[in-house]
Amino acid sequence: MTKLFKMKTTGKIWLLACMAAAVTMLTGCSTDDSETSDSVAEYTNGANQALATGTYEGEWTVNQQLIGVAQMEMGITMKLPLPQHYLATYCFGDINGAAETVDAPSEYYLQQQGYSDNAVFMNYLPSMERTVDGLMLYNNGEFDFTLSSTRYHITVLSTQNGSVVYNLNTQQWTVAVPVLAFRITDTETQETRQENLEQDFTLYYNTTKRIR
Repeated sequence: MTKLFKMKTTGKIWLLACMAAAVTMLTGCSTDDSETSDSVAEYTNGANQALATGTYEGEWTVNQQLIGVAQMEMGITMKLPLPQHYLATYCFGDINGAAETVDAPSEYYLQQQGYSDNAVFMNYLPSMERTVDGLMLYNNGEFDFTLSSTRYHITVLSTQNGSVVYNLNTQQWTVAVPVLAFRITDTETQETRQENLEQDFTLYYNTTKRIR
């Protein structure tokens, strides 16, 4: 439990620094600032928001290494498939050919946190889960995974909430998903266990183009 709380502070600083680097030449301000840039005003009034919605192609990376590709749907909610095979290795170790993903994206409701002249910053609406140790952690996504004919429901947990940036210049998205632990449930027996990582990490998803 102590290790989890120590990671919360250092990890949050690192995550914010990485998300800030996702857009260039940011002029920081909060939603309470009296001077609102034209680009932000357009976004909040719906002009740029219409451009931001749609279906995007993008890439998942960890430590700048490509681990998968996925399509994201941005609308009232954000629908984004997590890199399931990659995450399942933390839950089950080496995965053989009997493993199958269940093609269903995680769905997120977003709330705006701040903006700059070039970007709008958001995070997931908070959804908390109680761990087997009694800690309250953020639910940063869920997916089903079939291994050796057994179907599991996996919840991604972290001391940090997920973050999202919309770049007003490129009209592309960056999503950060902090990962610290997994709740793994056998969907038939409902037996549940938790897999805690020795070191947390962050998944990054960057859209490359809007396809519709």
